[in-house]
Amino acid sequence: MSDDNKLWVQVCKAKYYPKIGFWNAKCNTSASHLWKQVNKIKHKFKEEVVWSIGDGQKAHVISQPWFRGWEVTQQVTLGERGKTVAQLYDFDTDHWKMEELQRLFNTQQVATILAEVAKPTLDPQIKDRLIWLHTKAGNYSVKEGYQRLIQLAPRNGNVEGELWKRIWGWKGVVPKVRIFMWRLLSKALPVAQNMHTRINRFSPTCQRCHEENEYEVHCFFFCHGSRAVWFGSQLGFQTQHLPLNIVEAVKQIGRNLNEEDLKVFSYTMWELWKERNEAVLHKRHFQPKAVIQKVKGWLRPIENLPQIVPQDRHISNEGRYEYHGDGWQIITDGSWDVNQAAGTAHLIYKGGMLMALGVQSGKIGDAFLVEAVALRQAIEHLKVLTGLQQESVIQFYTDCECLAIAINENDLQNIPSWKAMKEVAKIIENIKDLGRAATLIHIPRKAVQGAHLLANQARTSQTSYIGVPNLNVWPDLQHFMVLDGQVFQQVQEAPP
Repeated sequence: MSDDNKLWVQVCKAKYYPKIGFWNAKCNTSASHLWKQVNKIKHKFKEEVVWSIGDGQKAHVISQPWFRGWEVTQQVTLGERGKTVAQLYDFDTDHWKMEELQRLFNTQQVATILAEVAKPTLDPQIKDRLIWLHTKAGNYSVKEGYQRLIQLAPRNGNVEGELWKRIWGWKGVVPKVRIFMWRLLSKALPVAQNMHTRINRFSPTCQRCHEENEYEVHCFFFCHGSRAVWFGSQLGFQTQHLPLNIVEAVKQIGRNLNEEDLKVFSYTMWELWKERNEAVLHKRHFQPKAVIQKVKGWLRPIENLPQIVPQDRHISNEGRYEYHGDGWQIITDGSWDVNQAAGTAHLIYKGGMLMALGVQSGKIGDAFLVEAVALRQAIEHLKVLTGLQQESVIQFYTDCECLAIAINENDLQNIPSWKAMKEVAKIIENIKDLGRAATLIHIPRKAVQGAHLLANQARTSQTSYIGVPNLNVWPDLQHFMVLDGQVFQQVQEAPP
């Protein structure tokens, strides 16, 4: 509703609600899965949004939530279904058209419109805007929507929900593995039985043992290869007597494990799933020993990490995002593809003027590690330029939120890549060397556009360069020679 220029939105509009509007659209049996799911949930959001009236040209009178109680109308002809709010206002007299309002709405609705709805303006620059009522800026995000759905959900003691809360609190388990566990408990993994339920031509039989249908509990605990993994693992337990329900099975196992064993359990489940996929998709033998070795690889980096002493910087959230025009600003970004080709870039500004840049390319294991490497290279470059004695404010900017959280909170256990743990530990030590004036700040992608552009070029062209800005090498740099303080002012007003 707020971004209706996207192609998939236009397709849905043309196919399902070309005349009656999104909120009043119905869902027929032949509709796509996407459209069915959108319709299933949209009624929960009907009371959470409202149109902020600008020129009145976009908000429809009959089919848009432009005031409380908009759903019920009295007399509407077929030709009036596309009527906009601007058509209910007389710009010559600067008043609402009362006859039209009274014909379409009852007395209470008319009173609500007169009291609460802003008058349309003739200024075409001020557009109607859909407002999400649960944020100050009125912008919707998936996170906000999810939190609102949780608030609206009935408190019925859901077993899967309670178990998921426990799993999300497991220490030392990276977020992607915890999310994998959530998908497992939600029966959202494409095991053979789930695939058969959705697409009949898929066989429900386990492709490893060919003995039983592959439900979740069979895939992870009952199949011969999986049983061998658990018996040979550090946990060393037998699984044939576990409950047939996957939620109850995980609940029973987790009840008796300490924090270290929970990490072993989680990574074993993750590697079991990956090895199962390799065996099924590439028609090769399932290898229990390979699973056990990979699990040990997850645990080893945690044991060898240096001890990091937390830094007490006494910086408020507002102070962290304040733009210091006379200080150092360093913007970093990384670029990565599935072939592990990577590019990193950083732009070093002093007082808003571009002083130096660094661009490097190579092979790096995953996307998060690339972001960490880009930041570490920027810190090392700055230390070469300035030395360690630095009294000016130093602000490092990244669009990688989990990297900023890991470094600012000295938390190495919850980053999405165990490969990056030593890299992040090194960054924390390097930032500490720069002193209390150095901070790392998470900002949106649009604010790191220059570094993003250079990182992409480095990855695709396999180019490396460290030094002063050179427009002959990087002609696009002319757009980023001066740091735009307005971007950071906007970030300060609405931090991500």
